[in-house]
Amino acid sequence: MRYDVCLVATEADRTKADLVAKRLRALKLRTRLCPPGSGALSDKDKADIKASRSVLVLWSKAATAEDKDDAAWVNGMALMAAAGDDRLVQAVLDKSAPPKKLAKEEVFSLSGFGPKRMVSGFVSLA
Repeated sequence: MRYDVCLVATEADRTKADLVAKRLRALKLRTRLCPPGSGALSDKDKADIKASRSVLVLWSKAATAEDKDDAAWVNGMALMAAAGDDRLVQAVLDKSAPPKKLAKEEVFSLSGFGPKRMVSGFVSLA
């Protein structure tokens, strides 16, 4: 595998996604932070998922909004990862929840996670 983790988040969650990626890399995990897409998945998005051992999707209010293109992209990435070889790992950044079709999977809470604060959800996730 080319990456240990393919990290998926919306543009609105980019600051937290950058921080999560930095912490994962500090743990020596090869991490790909996918640039947010819009709507349909590109061939590059599909290749990133296939080249990764796991796909970490960061859910938030922005990622679950039905009227946002990058939220549709996050949902598409999560569905593709869930269809694969047990690659999907999910975390929530706030009080949001993954869409119902993905709610069966374990979800880690990163609520309160920040540059100076580690949360137990990140420890469990890593």
